[in-house]
Amino acid sequence: MKHKSYLDLDFYIETHCDYGRCGDYRPSGVNLTTAHVWAFVIGDSGISVIVPIEHLRAMLDDPSTRDREQVAGKYPTRGKLVNLAALLWRYKRRVEQSANGKKNGRP
Repeated sequence: MKHKSYLDLDFYIETHCDYGRCGDYRPSGVNLTTAHVWAFVIGDSGISVIVPIEHLRAMLDDPSTRDREQVAGKYPTRGKLVNLAALLWRYKRRVEQSANGKKNGRP
């Protein structure tokens, strides 16, 4: 099993799971959750990164993400590697664009 590196800023976001290990991947993880936030626990460091689900979902189609598959564990999963720095930068851009739209009389 691969453990999260302390030296990178990439986080794996599960989007699909093959529950029967038969090659049939169905939406899961961030695609189905009803939670408002997603937490990443970095090993035994005691550090957690908590991200609003809407920000993670907005990153799924971002060109900075990379497709990944995890085959270890009970069920194989597919998902994306999301870089924390890219997520923060995209969030900042969305806030700026929203503020500019409101200044220009847009809702």
